Amino acid sequence: MDFKEMLDTLTQSYKDVAKAASYAYVEQNRQFCHSLYECIKERMEEVSVSNRVPLVYVLDSMMGMSVKHGFSGYADLTRKDIEWIVTMAVPESDPSQLIKIKKVVRGWRQRGIFSAAELESVEAYLASVQKSVGPTSERESERSQVLTKQDILKKMEEDRDKHKKAREDGWSRLGPVNDTRRPTTPRPPLREEFEELWEKIDGMTDTDWANMIEEETRFRVSMKAASTRM
Repeated sequence: MDFKEMLDTLTQSYKDVAKAASYAYVEQNRQFCHSLYECIKERMEEVSVSNRVPLVYVLDSMMGMSVKHGFSGYADLTRKDIEWIVTMAVPESDPSQLIKIKKVVRGWRQRGIFSAAELESVEAYLASVQKSVGPTSERESERSQVLTKQDILKKMEEDRDKHKKAREDGWSRLGPVNDTRRPTTPRPPLREEFEELWEKIDGMTDTDWANMIEEETRFRVSMKAASTRM
């Protein structure tokens, strides 16, 4: 699957965003950074406002990983179009994605991808949109994002329950403890420790997502390098 096909089927899921960003980040594809960047711009013009957000997420991940490792190509290309990108993602006629894009822009400032001066105009634009929308709509948008996170946590809990049930079913198939026909295997201490930690784990943060994307990219690069040496 090439980059354009990835963008055509892109969703806001971590897997989709990480896959597209990793493709653009790997060293052999950086020489095509202008073409890959133009693919994102073209796709933004083709899709609805809500579907532009994952494209911004991909661009954000591409810039974050690249700048961190000394490649500024994607940031340089975005810098000249930053106002266009933000207004496409949050047009005055449809500010539904305002909160999400504000967080992305805030991240650009905090991570030093763009300077305060470079972000001044887009931050002023977002502030004006927020003012016109009003605090009630902003709170509703924040509540909708909280629900989304709750849905994610609910899905994680359901998956955990399924895993637990599958493990218990496996134990029942082994027979009772005093059944001498098959030896019983005690649970490994590491498994118990893992499950105890898993129960205490907090929700994912933006930093966690960024770290996961970077780790996946490193893994993909190392695997590709290993395959070329075979």
